[in-house]
Amino acid sequence: MDAGSLTSLITGGVGALGVLAIVFSLIVAGKLWTDNAHQAVVAGKDAIIADKDKQIADLIAAAQRHEERAEAGVLAAKVSAEVMEGFRKATS
Repeated sequence: MDAGSLTSLITGGVGALGVLAIVFSLIVAGKLWTDNAHQAVVAGKDAIIADKDKQIADLIAAAQRHEERAEAGVLAAKVSAEVMEGFRKATS
Protein backbone atom coordinates (compact mmCIF):
# COMPACT_ATOMS: atom_id res chain seq x y z
CA MET A 1 0.00 0.00 0.00
CA ASP A 2 1.49 3.31 -0.99
CA ALA A 3 1.26 6.63 0.85
CA GLY A 4 -1.39 8.05 -1.54
CA SER A 5 -3.76 5.15 -0.91
CA LEU A 6 -3.25 5.40 2.83
CA THR A 7 -3.90 9.14 2.78
CA SER A 8 -7.09 8.65 0.75
CA LEU A 9 -8.29 5.98 3.14
CA ILE A 10 -7.67 8.17 6.18
CA THR A 11 -9.24 11.33 4.72
CA GLY A 12 -12.24 9.34 3.45
CA GLY A 13 -12.72 7.79 6.88
CA VAL A 14 -12.44 11.17 8.57
CA GLY A 15 -14.97 12.62 6.12
CA ALA A 16 -17.40 9.78 6.80
CA LEU A 17 -17.02 10.27 10.54
CA GLY A 18 -17.69 13.97 10.07
CA VAL A 19 -20.89 13.26 8.17
CA LEU A 20 -21.99 10.76 10.84
CA ALA A 21 -21.25 13.31 13.57
CA ILE A 22 -23.38 15.94 11.80
CA VAL A 23 -26.30 13.54 11.29
CA PHE A 24 -26.13 12.38 14.91
CA SER A 25 -26.02 15.95 16.22
CA LEU A 26 -29.07 16.84 14.09
CA ILE A 27 -30.98 13.87 15.52
CA VAL A 28 -30.02 14.81 19.07
CA ALA A 29 -30.99 18.46 18.47
CA GLY A 30 -34.39 17.37 17.16
CA LYS A 31 -33.79 18.80 13.70
CA LEU A 32 -33.68 15.40 12.01
CA TRP A 33 -36.24 12.79 12.96
CA THR A 34 -35.71 9.09 13.05
CA ASP A 35 -38.30 6.87 11.40
CA ASN A 36 -39.70 5.82 14.80
CA ALA A 37 -40.20 9.43 15.86
CA HIS A 38 -41.87 10.21 12.55
CA GLN A 39 -44.18 7.20 12.87
CA ALA A 40 -45.12 8.27 16.41
CA VAL A 41 -46.08 11.74 15.20
CA VAL A 42 -48.10 10.31 12.30
CA ALA A 43 -49.89 7.89 14.65
CA GLY A 44 -50.71 10.76 17.00
CA LYS A 45 -52.15 12.82 14.16
CA ASP A 46 -54.17 9.83 12.95
CA ALA A 47 -55.64 9.44 16.44
CA ILE A 48 -56.56 13.14 16.53
CA ILE A 49 -58.20 12.90 13.10
CA ALA A 50 -60.16 9.80 14.14
CA ASP A 51 -61.34 11.61 17.29
CA LYS A 52 -62.42 14.65 15.27
CA ASP A 53 -64.26 12.39 12.79
CA LYS A 54 -66.14 10.79 15.71
CA GLN A 55 -67.04 14.21 17.12
CA ILE A 56 -68.34 15.32 13.72
CA ALA A 57 -70.42 12.14 13.36
CA ASP A 58 -71.86 12.67 16.87
CA LEU A 59 -72.76 16.28 16.05
CA ILE A 60 -74.44 15.25 12.80
CA ALA A 61 -76.46 12.58 14.62
CA ALA A 62 -77.53 15.10 17.28
CA ALA A 63 -78.53 17.61 14.60
CA GLN A 64 -80.63 14.95 12.86
CA ARG A 65 -82.36 14.10 16.14
CA HIS A 66 -83.12 17.77 16.74
CA GLU A 67 -84.43 18.12 13.18
CA GLU A 68 -86.77 15.17 13.70
CA ARG A 69 -88.03 16.72 16.96
CA ALA A 70 -88.56 20.07 15.24
CA GLU A 71 -90.52 18.41 12.43
CA ALA A 72 -92.66 16.61 15.01
CA GLY A 73 -93.25 19.94 16.78
CA VAL A 74 -94.33 21.61 13.54
CA LEU A 75 -96.68 18.72 12.78
CA ALA A 76 -98.17 18.92 16.28
CA ALA A 77 -98.70 22.67 15.87
CA LYS A 78 -100.44 22.13 12.52
CA VAL A 79 -102.71 19.45 13.99
CA SER A 80 -103.50 21.70 16.97
CA ALA A 81 -104.30 24.60 14.63
CA GLU A 82 -106.58 22.40 12.54
CA VAL A 83 -108.37 21.14 15.66
CA MET A 84 -108.81 24.69 16.96
CA GLU A 85 -110.05 25.85 13.54
CA GLY A 86 -112.50 22.95 13.43
CA PHE A 87 -113.67 23.75 16.97
CA ARG A 88 -114.07 27.43 16.08
CA LYS A 89 -116.14 26.58 13.01
CA ALA A 90 -118.29 24.13 14.97
CA THR A 91 -119.11 26.66 17.66
CA SER A 92 -119.83 29.59 15.38
